[in-house]
Amino acid sequence: MGIEADFEAQLAKEILASEKRRTEIMALAFAFSGVFFVSFSYSSAFQLLADAVTVRWSLAALFIFAIATEIGSRAGVRRTIAAGRNPPAFPRYAGAFLEVGIISAMVAVTGMRQGFSVFMPPAFAYAVIIIGSILRLDFWLPVFSGALAAVEYAAIAWWTLPRSHLPLELTNFAAHVGKAVIILSCGLVAGAVAVEVRKRALRTIETLAAHDNVRSVFGQHVSPEVVDRLLALPGATEIRHVCVMFLDIRDFTAFANGQPPEKVVEFLNSLFGFMVEVVNRHHGIINKFLGDGFMAVFGAPLSNGNDVANAVEAAREMVRGLSAHVQSTGQPATRIGIGLHCGEVVTGSVGSERRKEFTIIGEVVNLASRIEALNKSLSTTVLASDAVRVALGSEAQGLVSKGEVAVKGVPLPVRIFEVI
Repeated sequence: MGIEADFEAQLAKEILASEKRRTEIMALAFAFSGVFFVSFSYSSAFQLLADAVTVRWSLAALFIFAIATEIGSRAGVRRTIAAGRNPPAFPRYAGAFLEVGIISAMVAVTGMRQGFSVFMPPAFAYAVIIIGSILRLDFWLPVFSGALAAVEYAAIAWWTLPRSHLPLELTNFAAHVGKAVIILSCGLVAGAVAVEVRKRALRTIETLAAHDNVRSVFGQHVSPEVVDRLLALPGATEIRHVCVMFLDIRDFTAFANGQPPEKVVEFLNSLFGFMVEVVNRHHGIINKFLGDGFMAVFGAPLSNGNDVANAVEAAREMVRGLSAHVQSTGQPATRIGIGLHCGEVVTGSVGSERRKEFTIIGEVVNLASRIEALNKSLSTTVLASDAVRVALGSEAQGLVSKGEVAVKGVPLPVRIFEVI
């Protein structure tokens, strides 16, 4: 199932929820109208009807039947939701047929014998049915309701008007055909509105899915600015100058072997939570967690122009705050190693349509990882490449040269600096 099919499936669920709400609204509308019309049937104006009592109880029966129909439809929708099925077409059209038919029956029984049924209030209820059908988010259902209402209204007018004693200009059948055309037009307009609402609902679902994808790409700890950037350039690749940070927790394997799993997870969550906040505060992002460490990027997908300086300051702040953090949280004493390198990389979202990952591709990433590994042999905590020193320029204080060091996988020795 593709992404569009997933969206359609989600929309189908929302349509069922909307259909359930529509049946509740229609049941309440019929109940309110029923109380009003039955009460009105006791007025002196209503008594002008030759068969007022018959009309009163006929209307009452029709309103009760209408309410029961909506309650039955609601129960059917609830069963469909519980079964996890898509909304079936036939019951929806059958429901529309019944609703329009009930209104037509109400129109017919009010003033049929005197020939002025089409002038009575129930004739305006067709509009309520057509408007309510918009909630089904389907073009053809409102059109079907509008067309059926137009035909039934025209048929009632054709049958009753010859029996009317009203002036000829009021009983002209052509004028009532015009009203039927207006009813049909209401159905067409309602269908168009339903299609537009459906499109906007799909767009909303797509937007929410895109936001969810961004969250899955960057993790839960990500700034709104990063989310907006990725959504603005979906699937795009860029060449950017970034500073890559690799962080590793020292002696983590020995610690994990002597602890229950939940204790290990608690330790990592606590430590990473503190470090992620530091990275975010310095305008970086955690690109991926690596078990007992992570890779962070400064300069993609957003840059504030001070990416290398931000990365260095983030590393320093993590080192300075580490002891205080583990003491305040009751965690065991912890050592870390950090490697920094900067340069041009290719950035972008790669993967399938169902799962993408924001990726940094380039030799900068590999060298940053190799530099971090040198901390063990050099007995240091934070190491940076000469490219980092150059990028810092006049801000390159606190960097102590460790000379040129052979790095695995790199043909020539690399000039390394300790960040203190």
